[in-house]
Amino acid sequence: MPVVDESGRMLGIVTFDDAMDVIEDDAEEVKTHWAWGQLAISVAIFLVLLVPYTFLILHFFGSN
Repeated sequence: MPVVDESGRMLGIVTFDDAMDVIEDDAEEVKTHWAWGQLAISVAIFLVLLVPYTFLILHFFGSN
């Protein structure tokens, strides 16, 4: 695929392999961001559940 500037002069070419490498890199980046998002959701749920139970356990053992 030719690469041209605004005036139509040819600057170079992009091969199919180069284009596929860029697409694969972008796909890997999207998967990485998705995985971090899932981890953040899991941690948030864990913390939401952990905090109330921690206080209940401390209250139970602290009252004896």
